[in-house]
Amino acid sequence: MNEFAEMLKEAILGDEPYRPDPGRAALEASVARFEARMRTVRRMAFFMVTLASAVFVTGLVRFLRAGPDASVRELLLDAGLFFFGLMCVGMGKMWFAMMHNHIAVMKELKVTQIRLAESGSER
Repeated sequence: MNEFAEMLKEAILGDEPYRPDPGRAALEASVARFEARMRTVRRMAFFMVTLASAVFVTGLVRFLRAGPDASVRELLLDAGLFFFGLMCVGMGKMWFAMMHNHIAVMKELKVTQIRLAESGSER
């Protein structure tokens, strides 16, 4: 079996042991698990981006409100806080996009498996 076939088998079956005919109920339960994973990923991304946004807004506000007598060290700390928060927001959104895409592909493979099982049973 080539590497692509192994990847498809792993994507379709996931952590489940191989069963030649898993049944429609088992496949629909698997699709529901992917939907639960997606909700979890959405929540994680929301909290991650919210926290990072708070960090970068805090750094920006501190930097802009710094008086003329602010030390260079304080200004660098505030600018660093701003850029760190901004990078975390971007990386959090990128992580969410990658996870969303991954879970959507896995879910579509399961739906395809359900359709193939239905078409095989009609013959």
